[in-house]
Amino acid sequence: ATAAEGGAWGMAVLADYLWHADTALDAYLDERVFADAASTTEAPDAQDVVGFEDFFDRFTKGLPIEHAAIAAIPLEER
Repeated sequence: ATAAEGGAWGMAVLADYLWHADTALDAYLDERVFADAASTTEAPDAQDVVGFEDFFDRFTKGLPIEHAAIAAIPLEER
């Protein structure tokens, strides 16, 4: 019904919007792009939420490692 991947499809939608820029973007999307699209709402699985929160906590704690690597490895001449 709609694109499962947003990249190229989203760019094509925005390119088409250039021809309809006199319409507000939200109205353009509602009336032209998604007018006939079927939609569903999914509720998150509680176990997945806990797993993501654990992952994101570990990811956030690792960000100083990324910052240290960026500072230690000269990628550009300054």
